[in-house]
Amino acid sequence: MSKIDAQDDEYDPPEPGNSGSEKTSRDLVDSTGDQEAEAVVDDPEEVRRGMLIIDATVAPSDIRYPTDVDLLNTAREKAEGLIDALWKPEAVGVKPRTYRQVARKKYLAFTHQRKPGKQKIRKATGQQLGYLGRDLDHIKHLLDEQSGGIFSKTFPLSFRQQKILWIISELYRQQKLMYDHRTNAIENRIVSIAQPYVRPIVRGKAGKRTEFGAKISGVVIDGKVYLDNLNWDAYNESSDLKPAVEKYKERLGFYPESVNADKIYWNRENRQYLKEKNIPCMVVRHWDGPKSRMS
Repeated sequence: MSKIDAQDDEYDPPEPGNSGSEKTSRDLVDSTGDQEAEAVVDDPEEVRRGMLIIDATVAPSDIRYPTDVDLLNTAREKAEGLIDALWKPEAVGVKPRTYRQVARKKYLAFTHQRKPGKQKIRKATGQQLGYLGRDLDHIKHLLDEQSGGIFSKTFPLSFRQQKILWIISELYRQQKLMYDHRTNAIENRIVSIAQPYVRPIVRGKAGKRTEFGAKISGVVIDGKVYLDNLNWDAYNESSDLKPAVEKYKERLGFYPESVNADKIYWNRENRQYLKEKNIPCMVVRHWDGPKSRMS
């Protein structure tokens, strides 16, 4: 057999209507279509996967329940300690009067009352304010005598003592202002001398109308909890929804399929934002039990 005959036997002609060029073109068209479909599916602006659950709560701080009389009594005791640290026996003059025993006796007489009325509470508050104000005046006088003022290089108080002095001075200012104006609310109210950054946060829950601690906003994604915001001041948690949705995209690369949150989050601005992102929202109604509404 010659070489030409062997080549003729190996040659397999294409079937009619199905040429090699047509098959290659069809494969190219199919592969191009698959790539376009994958590109559309992988577009982060169009993909919606998973559920975002967002809520806010208060992490309670380990502090004693604050009352005005208790806070002023503690501040008075701190002020008396500063006076003892500033006054020196070899100094000329008599040690300033603090009336600490009388103030302590009046404080204990108030605390032993089972249910004191408003007038008794106001009277006890005024008494402690008077003792604390007297002590703060003595501290200022002693500081002026032993140093060239608060900006002197030989300031006699340590950093910790200066911090305590600032806290009790600010507490006195707040309590005096509320006492004079007969109100119980003031901005940046101090409720703990040991933790002056703690603020009262009104929650409105049964048994816990007011809580003391940091307000935290967390989200749940695929069973994992992320703490996105921590604030010691009270604020409206509805402002956390937009950043939470955008952080969801940063973490996973796409937007959530739905958002689950309380009714407080669904103000007009947030609803418009989710509508633009084509994300449905699920409103949880606690007063209706497990029922919810999609919008």
